[in-house]
Amino acid sequence: MVSQTYCVSVVNAREPSSEVRPEGAKQDSPGQSEVAAATKHRPGSRKELKMNALKGQNKGRCFAAEKPTPMSKHTPVTLIGLTLALSIAAGCGSRPATQPFPPPADVAAGDLDATDVLPFIDGPLEEGRNYVYCGTFQLAWNELQDNYIKAPLQLEHAEDWAERLNARRFDKSQLSDEDYIVAVGQSGKELWEKVAPVCQQKFPKQSLRMPAATPDPEFAAYACLCKTLPFQEAFDRRPEPLEFNSATGKEPVAAFGLKDFAYGSDREVQLHEQITILDYVSDDDFILRLNTTSTKDEVILAKMQPKETLLATVDTVEKRIAESQLPEHRQELQVLESVIVPVIEISLDREYDELIGANLLNPGWELWFVTQARQDIRFRLDEHGARLESTAEMAVGADADEPRQMIFDQPFLLMLREKGDGEPKEPYLAVWIENTEVLKPFSEDEAPEEDTP
Repeated sequence: MVSQTYCVSVVNAREPSSEVRPEGAKQDSPGQSEVAAATKHRPGSRKELKMNALKGQNKGRCFAAEKPTPMSKHTPVTLIGLTLALSIAAGCGSRPATQPFPPPADVAAGDLDATDVLPFIDGPLEEGRNYVYCGTFQLAWNELQDNYIKAPLQLEHAEDWAERLNARRFDKSQLSDEDYIVAVGQSGKELWEKVAPVCQQKFPKQSLRMPAATPDPEFAAYACLCKTLPFQEAFDRRPEPLEFNSATGKEPVAAFGLKDFAYGSDREVQLHEQITILDYVSDDDFILRLNTTSTKDEVILAKMQPKETLLATVDTVEKRIAESQLPEHRQELQVLESVIVPVIEISLDREYDELIGANLLNPGWELWFVTQARQDIRFRLDEHGARLESTAEMAVGADADEPRQMIFDQPFLLMLREKGDGEPKEPYLAVWIENTEVLKPFSEDEAPEEDTP
């Protein structure tokens, strides 16, 4: 049996900083001369502010960053930094588990014409557009709020986003301690000094974007999440393209899965056990789980009609799973049935311009504003892995129903979450896929050779 690797880097946990802001903002607010200087030199537009805030930012993804320069004791504390890095990367092929998978080059989220990347899960789904959500930005928001602001963040001209993030639908309780890191600091230098050694200890083989080691005073938060979810046995990469149906027509994409299942070999039986069908109405309306070696994580795929929001779609899937009346033998793949899944490939860098430059309205913080708000998301789902391990008892006997063809060839939901003891936990990654911008294009060069007789 060949064991393949799939690794996902995701945000992880750390004890909150002891250097919290005292109650009562006036105690450590800048002096009058510093406030005057900060106000005088404040940029006149969000674009100008963003460019200034990003000067000198470390764009590297490794730990071999230069030692930060000492912080000047006389630099005015006038900025608030909100920093987040999420990375989800995948291993594949015969690479050992210790070697990180080199993801595709990062793409600025704004360069994608039909993909929305948002830091909350309850945004609307729009026809023809993908929606990518990961909970790491929420973790960074929570840490900044808990350690410094001591109250829900109030932002001028960003009230809707602040309200959604202040709802705190996602927090550290949704994740296992070993999979994430969160940290806060009163400068990029301090944050870098906290994060770098912990990242190196927890995720020595991952290539993560680190906070910029700048001496500028600011209150900053960082979050990082890493997950490795391999299949016990790699599925087959399909030699032919999957024609994905989107609003713009059919497009060929790379895919993997199990086609026309038969009990022909031990390997096929193992692959069959890596698929659990959670609910089934028709070939265009079903939910399944891909079972990995992880005993705590679930990868759920749902081909269905979307609801108004991503959250409502996720809630509908969870309700259908909980209330499913699917007979036990129908939860297993039957003879001649198929499951084909597109290869999902996400490598995005999102600057949240909607937040950058927004003034804080919290009492005592009125002269502060957001200098940085970003999120990286790197994720891949392919034939080598990405999900929970579960065992299913195989049904014996023939199935009189028509063989099901569960092909993800039109819009569908991808959801990754940890298993809960009772109620399911909130997903740490949820993606509604409406078009092929986050799917891997089919390439003849990468297609496996078909067996010759």
